[in-house]
Amino acid sequence: MGVHNANNEIQRTPKVTPEMKVAFRGWLHQDTMRTPKDMSRLLKEALAKQEIALLGNELLPTLQQIQGAVKTIRCKEFGHLSTTEAAEAELAKWVEPERGNVGDANRPFAFGVDIIEDQLRPHLGDGGDESFRCGLTTFRLMDKYRSACVQHPNTNLLLHIDSTFKTNKSGYPVSLQVFPAIQYLMCFFHVMQKCWEHGRQMEWSEWDAVTEDIYFLHMSSSRDMLDVRMRNVHIKWGQGSVTMQRFRNYFYRQWLPPF
Repeated sequence: MGVHNANNEIQRTPKVTPEMKVAFRGWLHQDTMRTPKDMSRLLKEALAKQEIALLGNELLPTLQQIQGAVKTIRCKEFGHLSTTEAAEAELAKWVEPERGNVGDANRPFAFGVDIIEDQLRPHLGDGGDESFRCGLTTFRLMDKYRSACVQHPNTNLLLHIDSTFKTNKSGYPVSLQVFPAIQYLMCFFHVMQKCWEHGRQMEWSEWDAVTEDIYFLHMSSSRDMLDVRMRNVHIKWGQGSVTMQRFRNYFYRQWLPPF
């Protein structure tokens, strides 16, 4: 029998290969705010799909090695040293335009962002515990909201806000001081998802009609209008199939209990 010699073994070491660096560049060009952790995840997915191959004497690079490679690419090709600079560069494209210079009324822009005046760039903070908040809207949307307020001063307006509920509810001073009695509706996506789970046994034509009615209820501009629509929809669904009637019982019990 031969003698095992450990010195003759090929040492496998973690390494960022040139092929991986090419992949990192491509992923950064797709999204400059991707982090080294994102790169590590994408690299593992690419290896699993055999889009990138490891040679016989290589191991998957460590996160620290990926961080070094990404930092070098950012510095040489993008001109920034961190994801913060990348985020600031991207956010600078969306900051609120100068007053009077509306341009495209449908173009979204960011507001509520601190600007470093001497550098004319947005400030994302210093990495502390203070939250960073940024709003997005358009001039046309703001104009529609203003017109609705002027034309219907005594009507409640329903605003669809895409935001984390707790942040929206507790974080903004306007919610606590200016509109303390504001009413928050259930996440409508969650409502429709649960309704779909309970309405799968209905025919497609029935589900289409039910969906239209739910949206009809959701867009009620006052409690009085909602009450009238609730009664009409309740009668309408009661005239449908047994499956629709079962769904009616679920919907009104779960989502409209005051009825």
